[in-house]
Amino acid sequence: MMMMMFIMMMLVMMITMMMMVMMMMIMVMMMMMMMIMMMMMMMKTQTKGVLPMRQEKDNNADDDDDDDGDDDEDDREDDDNDNDDDDDDDDDDDVDKD
Repeated sequence: MMMMMFIMMMLVMMITMMMMVMMMMIMVMMMMMMMIMMMMMMMKTQTKGVLPMRQEKDNNADDDDDDDGDDDEDDREDDDNDNDDDDDDDDDDDVDKD
């Protein structure tokens, strides 16, 4: 009789533990869903608020990049030309020395 009571108690404990675990899992899932929903809402508000700003920044950045790129290219070409001229001068000097 005692053995039956012990087994019944163990079964009840097991069932209650399983129920507690299931409740914890459900709570965790609910928390995760809430977090995901909050993140989605935040992302939606951010994209709505930030997209025009991003476009303006991109346009400005493109203009700046174009200007800087052209300047950099011009500077590089000038530097290359200067180097070529210097090399040519050096070669000419070497030829004159010979």
